[in-house]
Formats: sequence, C-alpha cells, structure tokens
Amino acid sequence: MATISVKKLSEELGISKQAVHKRIEQLPDRFQPKKVDGIYELTAETADAIRKNKKASTTVNQPSVDAVDALKMQINELKEEKKDSTDNLTSFNFYWTNSNN
Repeated sequence: MATISVKKLSEELGISKQAVHKRIEQLPDRFQPKKVDGIYELTAETADAIRKNKKASTTVNQPSVDAVDALKMQINELKEEKKDSTDNLTSFNFYWTNSNN
C-alpha cells in the first residue's frame, strides 16, 4: 500500500506540517493514520480525506475577533491610565521640588 509523509502532503497542499497534524486530529477514527518509527504514514484514503478537508479551520485555539477587540480596548485604557499616572507624578515632582526650594 502506497503512503505519503506529512511533509510531502503539507508541501502539496501549501500548508504547514502542523496544519496537517491538526487536520489528522480532526479526522474520524477510520482515517487515523498509523505511526511507524514515530512518523505518520498516511494512506491514500487518509491523504484524500485531508485534501478534501483542506479548508477546515486549524485555528481551534485562536481567540475570537470580539475577544481580540476587547483586549485591544483594554490595552488602550491601560495606556491612558499609565499616561495619567505619569502626568500626575510629574506634576507632584514639580510641586515637591519647587516647594522645597
């Protein structure tokens, strides 16, 4: 039975080896490849299932756009607070320096 490596399939599909591995994890049990000496040997059936599923999302652990936008807003708010605190310290330092002279 002919097999193909993850590396070859990733090159063929123009995706990373990690993306191929993520797609392997998403395959039904009947398509799960066997490891030989710690390396997956993909059968033609498994490779075809991955090819057909090429557009499948591999961003399983990526935050949603809403979460990213919320974090950006929070960062901007913290930057403003930092600026305000720095301005207050500068004013206090100026007052303190001038009042002691």
